[in-house]
Amino acid sequence: MQKEFEIVITHSSITDKQKKDILAFWEKEGAFSDVRIAKKRVEEVIAIAKKGKEIVGVSSGVKGIYELMNQRFLFYRSFIGKNHRIKGLSKSLFNATFDYFNEISKSENIIGIFVSFENKMLNNKTRAVVTECHNLTLIGFNEHGIQLRVAYFDEAEIE
Repeated sequence: MQKEFEIVITHSSITDKQKKDILAFWEKEGAFSDVRIAKKRVEEVIAIAKKGKEIVGVSSGVKGIYELMNQRFLFYRSFIGKNHRIKGLSKSLFNATFDYFNEISKSENIIGIFVSFENKMLNNKTRAVVTECHNLTLIGFNEHGIQLRVAYFDEAEIE
């Protein structure tokens, strides 16, 4: 990723201005058809990618149990603006999110990050069972053929 982008962790410290800016970014990009969903999602933002003062990408997530594994994960999502979908930006957002939660995973009571590859290109292009990006491991597919993957934190243990 080019150095012109900055990743800012906002989890548990997001400001009202950042929320307003994220909502404006999502609206401009048409990320949500329902503003109520956007207002709920903004409370789940973990990190933002910025180019100068402009938000160009966002990661968010919620903690929960993945039933098939009966383990607690962070269910991860990201959105990159149309004009900034360059190689590496999405990965940088994921890496920043992973690194942040890797440090606090015990206090957050989660063992890793759960990702579904909803991006068609990523879903079709990724063939490795275990990726180089934090050993993101294929655990199966959903009913729509979307890859389901997990990345475990360094000190992860099953409950």
